[in-house]
Amino acid sequence: MSKPPHLPLPGIRWRGLTLQLFAWVVLPLIALLLLVTFGSLALHQRAMRTLVGERDERAARTAASALTEQLNHRTAAIRSLALRAADGHSPSHILLSSNFLLPDFDAGLAFFSPEGDFLTSTGDDVLWINPTEAFRIELNEMLAVGDADPRFSSAIPSPAGSKQIVLVSAAAHSGAPIVVGAFYPSTLAERTLASLFKAGDQGIICVIASDGQVLFSIREGAPLAEPLSHPGVSEALRGESGAIYTPAEDGEHVVAYSGVA
Repeated sequence: MSKPPHLPLPGIRWRGLTLQLFAWVVLPLIALLLLVTFGSLALHQRAMRTLVGERDERAARTAASALTEQLNHRTAAIRSLALRAADGHSPSHILLSSNFLLPDFDAGLAFFSPEGDFLTSTGDDVLWINPTEAFRIELNEMLAVGDADPRFSSAIPSPAGSKQIVLVSAAAHSGAPIVVGAFYPSTLAERTLASLFKAGDQGIICVIASDGQVLFSIREGAPLAEPLSHPGVSEALRGESGAIYTPAEDGEHVVAYSGVA
């Protein structure tokens, strides 16, 4: 039995039809799949980028709130000591009964007369009796005010020069003894932030004063150069919180910041 004759369709070349099907059907599908794949990757990277920024910003806010709480605790303690002195209690007796405050004021506590004369202290008396020039200037400015609201000094180099010291002072009224507490902000920051950031975490953690001094830093390598010009520092010093994405040689860095009230 003979086969039926081959009847090619007129006007159609099969090789050309295959190329047309590939060009009009297969290639668009491939392009669509690539677009969906790379688009999904881009969306995922953007979502992860935002997630990291939000996570770091929450960590910065938490750290700043914890430091603020510790500073408020110290101002409340100083105000309490000042009120006791105004009620007629002996400054020496007040300090002897306030040893529980020494961990918070690890550089010492001292009482001064309303005229600014040294009365008594705990800790190293040299810090108060024979202070460095920078310490004396800052202390005299605080004693001259004698304000009932606790006041903080700027960071002052310690006599040993290895750490900075911050003073907080208060007096119940203008004619009452003035109490001054001294503490190391680096120790305060280390104790406060140790529970929030693990030693093995990647990144840099800094506490920077308004004058640009780095009071505390957790990082590897060289110290932070030009702190006041670093992204996020000026915003934090204005009391703002947020996250900034900055380009870097190894990709992109997330800088989260928050002000310590």
